[in-house]
Amino acid sequence: ITVNAPVTTFGLNTGNRTGSVSQNRLQAMRFQNTAGTGTLNKLELSFNDTTPNGKVRMGVYADNNGAPGARLLNAGEVTVTNGWVAISGLNLGVTSNTYYWLAFNLQSANSVRYQTGQASRSHYQVYSTYGTLPAQYPQSRAYYNTNQYVMRAGVSVGP
Repeated sequence: ITVNAPVTTFGLNTGNRTGSVSQNRLQAMRFQNTAGTGTLNKLELSFNDTTPNGKVRMGVYADNNGAPGARLLNAGEVTVTNGWVAISGLNLGVTSNTYYWLAFNLQSANSVRYQTGQASRSHYQVYSTYGTLPAQYPQSRAYYNTNQYVMRAGVSVGP
């Protein structure tokens, strides 16, 4: 008998604004894994763009004392469309209540949903050429703020 573990998400499901995000900017948002200990198997990002274009690359970085640190997962890339864009079939072990940085980089500028008024330094941005995500999040010239893009991770928990 095959039992499918329930999938729960952590991150942001909605936002109160839409902003144009430039290409070649590695964005990382800090979220606590409230889904539980299990396997991160999906990353999603919410676009609000009537003319979406290019691709988006997503990944996960470890938390390094409140800043993005080492890359844990380079999830790959997918074509940008309006609404939720997902990369599935991932396999990253995650621990309940641990902080992770969900990250993305756009090949072309697109409009992405975001939420204002989040925790201080919960969003980092740095110039990074589109392609494979860097093994370590570059801290040099990183800009941070309290606006998090609407991004979430799906986690399979249970047996």
